[in-house]
Amino acid sequence: MNESKISVRYAKALLSLANEQNVSAEIRDNVETLNELINTIPELKDLLEIPIHKPSYKLKILTKSFKATFNPIMLSFLALVIKNRRELYLSSILRVFIDLFKKDNRIKSVILTTAKPASKKTIKTIKDYITREFDFNIELSEKVDDKLIGGFILRMEDHQINASVENHLNNIKKELLSI
Repeated sequence: MNESKISVRYAKALLSLANEQNVSAEIRDNVETLNELINTIPELKDLLEIPIHKPSYKLKILTKSFKATFNPIMLSFLALVIKNRRELYLSSILRVFIDLFKKDNRIKSVILTTAKPASKKTIKTIKDYITREFDFNIELSEKVDDKLIGGFILRMEDHQINASVENHLNNIKKELLSI
């Protein structure tokens, strides 16, 4: 069985159970936390991926580490993944879960890149506009790029609005050079 099938099956099962128990938002928070920890703490990634460690040892470490902060459903899910020897696929399962959660809840990720940090009012205006125009919720993350000089770049999936001063100057330059 290939990795994507395994990841999708486990992620769908977790999302289905979380929806049944009305804790999908809490499970999503747990999933995002665990995913970030796996990607930033090499020892945790090694614990999960190195087959020398016994499943009971892995489960003991994870339970001690997350019992106080994770939902019991998430802890049971981790136990199932480890018991079935699927911990090698855990990062992929977590990513698929987040994608499925966003799809179910009509959430799109949007990246706003500006020359300076945008004000809260500007961010709220952008969020409200996108939500109203496209009829879905957004998760807006900000990036600051001082090369832009001014303006902004708004990315949503495969779409991009480039209203930066740098882009305008480049367009003017191209026009002048083509004359």
